[in-house]
Amino acid sequence: FPDKAPELISTFTELIDRILGCEKVTVAAVKGYALGGGFEIPLACDIILASQNAKMGVPEITLSHYPPIAIALLPRMVGWKNAYDIILTGEAVDANRAKEIGIVSRVFGDDNFDEDVRKYVKGLLDKSPAALRITKKALRASISLSFDSLSYIVNDIYLSQLIKTEDAVEGLNAFLEKRKPVWRSK
Repeated sequence: FPDKAPELISTFTELIDRILGCEKVTVAAVKGYALGGGFEIPLACDIILASQNAKMGVPEITLSHYPPIAIALLPRMVGWKNAYDIILTGEAVDANRAKEIGIVSRVFGDDNFDEDVRKYVKGLLDKSPAALRITKKALRASISLSFDSLSYIVNDIYLSQLIKTEDAVEGLNAFLEKRKPVWRSK
């Protein structure tokens, strides 16, 4: 196995990079168990929706390993203390705890999980694709910068990109005219 580790790590990291670099909003729906790499993939997504009975974690430490992607992503999401707890114990957290500490965006009941996920995603699909893409770009920029640097960058993205889209104008016009907007993704 050690001789295959470099290729496995490289391939998996490439997958995570693609998810993280995706311009579109990415949503993971977790129903049941998401452990190890099966948890790191949702961690790379923008939004995680979980069923009430979902359990998530990185048990690698129990095999004398650590989860590289979770180490890179979890502290930014849940803070250092929670990241240490999840990674060093290897214990899975339930959906409610995952929501409480900021891993999961929403928890839905198991009985209607698939339907609730569809409704949530439809709500996103009803938004302007251009606005979602540009807003995601601004959110990504906000993660690692000081407020001074961030406010400049976020304002610049808004003024140089978002406000110039046809969808931004359409959104304001639709609001003022009290009608549903028609998005053109431009």
